[in-house]
Amino acid sequence: MHKETTGGGWCGISHGLSGQMTNSLLLIAWPEGDQVHTSLRSVTAWMLPPVYTGNATVTQIWSSVNETQYEVIFRCQNCFTWQGGEEVETKVSTKAGQIVLGRAQGVDAPQAPKCPSKLLFGFHDHGYGQYGANLENATHTSYSAWAARATQSPTTDCVNIPEYTTKPTPT
Repeated sequence: MHKETTGGGWCGISHGLSGQMTNSLLLIAWPEGDQVHTSLRSVTAWMLPPVYTGNATVTQIWSSVNETQYEVIFRCQNCFTWQGGEEVETKVSTKAGQIVLGRAQGVDAPQAPKCPSKLLFGFHDHGYGQYGANLENATHTSYSAWAARATQSPTTDCVNIPEYTTKPTPT
């Protein structure tokens, strides 16, 4: 994931057939203190994406937060072939040598930021779009060594969630 400006906002990446929000696997990331949290989401309509409950998983290799930006390097297993909920198995083809991903970013900090399963976030009012990712030479001989480093999990707190007076604007 690229470095993103902090200020409490969030960013997301769409792993899907076209980089769209709907019918894709969404990876949301946001800074909280000195940690970067992540949450997988999936949605079939234009609404706040609920927590993804299928077979894809994200594990962090490394993350960093400072006053101006945050960054996370992660391993996402089953992010190009996933299933969950009522969805049938979805596959992203890499045969053409490239894929289309989507990106989105919100300005406002999410609510319940220490609890990814209860996270509420607003509209992607800091931009969104699609981009192509060239897969030529994307594999690396050190992949197994990097994958073995994917052991970090941010500290969560899903008990001490404050009451919020407003709800984020749905996406």
